[in-house]
Amino acid sequence: MRDPRDWDEQYLLNLPVGEFDWLEVKGRRGLDLTLDGVRQKDVRANLSKAISAFANSGGGIIVFGLSNPVTQWQVDDGGIELVIKKPSTREWLEDIIPTLVEVPLTSFNVYAIQWSSESSQMGPGRAIFVIRVPDSEQAPHQAIDKR
Repeated sequence: MRDPRDWDEQYLLNLPVGEFDWLEVKGRRGLDLTLDGVRQKDVRANLSKAISAFANSGGGIIVFGLSNPVTQWQVDDGGIELVIKKPSTREWLEDIIPTLVEVPLTSFNVYAIQWSSESSQMGPGRAIFVIRVPDSEQAPHQAIDKR
């Protein structure tokens, strides 16, 4: 598997389909606060659980912006807004992720995979967000719900 920093839209769409202990894929509603009914409190709580689980169990990757596949992944509704919170969604995630687990997370990466060709499924000003959480040397981490 390639390092997530080298991923592009085509690579994302060809990720394996199924349940894996190293990969969690969420649709646009899992992160995009610009959508009706998507609450920051819920986004933070769900992200906290996923991050603590990966940090405590060997690491993993969280992808936001793909829809549940039948046979292959698809970009969910054109992707996620690049600016959910200012200055950007990526920077907002980088700011909140360390605070989402007890024993703050010190090592992780956030990538915004953006439109790269005329055949892109992503809309203008949108992206798919990839969060790489390595196995943590400071484990155990606890989600904000204390679980």
